[in-house]
Amino acid sequence: QISSLLDANCTGEVEIDCNLPAQALYNSSFTKVIIGDNVKSIGKEAFINCFILTEIIIPESVNQ
Repeated sequence: QISSLLDANCTGEVEIDCNLPAQALYNSSFTKVIIGDNVKSIGKEAFINCFILTEIIIPESVNQ
């Protein structure tokens, strides 16, 4: 699911409803990421090199 977002060179806002592995959004062009309520973990450096990312919404369900 994550790879299909990145393969499409998507930009703008994205909502993610699955756990994010390490470096999941590496170098992506998203400006806003909304993490869904059923997500439990976000991997190390999941947002590394996301230079235009200005907002991340993380629910309380994320515990890692």
